[in-house]
Amino acid sequence: MQNNPGRTAHTTPAASPSCIDFTEEQLIAFDRAYAVAKDTGALDKLRVAAAVSLDLSHNRSARLA
Repeated sequence: MQNNPGRTAHTTPAASPSCIDFTEEQLIAFDRAYAVAKDTGALDKLRVAAAVSLDLSHNRSARLA
């Protein structure tokens, strides 16, 4: 980006990450872990924790702006 008065500076978009290939065993393990987390209520706790963290981050950014 250069300092050009009257022009908008545009950044070059980052390259898209390549597709990640998972093995069948990894996918099965993920499915099982997801089901256990959902059944035990851990998934809901993670969602709440993520929402609180995101809210705190937005509040922090708003105060700094």
